[in-house]
Amino acid sequence: MSRKPDGNKTKALSSPYCFYVAGAAFILYSLIFPMYKITHYLLAALIGATAYFVSSKLLPKQVVKVAEAPVSTGDSLADAAVKEGRENLKALAAIREMITSQNVKDSLSSIESTVSKIMDAIQNDPKKAPRVRRLMSYYLPTLIKLADYYEKLEEQGESGENITGSMARIAQNLLTLDSALKKQLDLLYESDAVDISTDITVMENMLAQEGLSGGMNDKLKQMGGNQ
Repeated sequence: MSRKPDGNKTKALSSPYCFYVAGAAFILYSLIFPMYKITHYLLAALIGATAYFVSSKLLPKQVVKVAEAPVSTGDSLADAAVKEGRENLKALAAIREMITSQNVKDSLSSIESTVSKIMDAIQNDPKKAPRVRRLMSYYLPTLIKLADYYEKLEEQGESGENITGSMARIAQNLLTLDSALKKQLDLLYESDAVDISTDITVMENMLAQEGLSGGMNDKLKQMGGNQ
């Protein structure tokens, strides 16, 4: 099971045609061979199951969305931020699908991926929610507005100075925002990195005090220095 940037989980299922293949195998066996003993039915069922298994490997998978329970972290601010963020991602993804410029689509995809990771970070640690208030109240709504405007300009099919200029500015703005959001995601883990660094330092000091740190090369150096 995987998660798309818009927060939806997807699951790959075997093609529904696998059931037809299995049924056809069962019926074909029953037409060719006798079916008056229980073992004959069991063998036919085994052949049908084998046909299903083989066809499920050969036929394309069917990707379906999996309904998720509403997010609940126990923190109302974090829950609201995650819910709003996921809804904005869905709206942004819908607009991206209508845009034809590959560069703009790539920028939007990267932004969606980063925002999805930010939502995951808030969901895992609700105390981070206040740090993305500006993202939720301004950047995401403005981003959706700009992406929608770009799609409408692209739909015009014109190449006037105002249209091309506006589209170029929006495309550049997306690149800038993409970089800024990556920094925002990194900053969310700043305190975690400090805590981890502190834990590592304490562990290293304890190992050194108990004579458990360093490898054989360090021990050889110490022995050489004592001579």
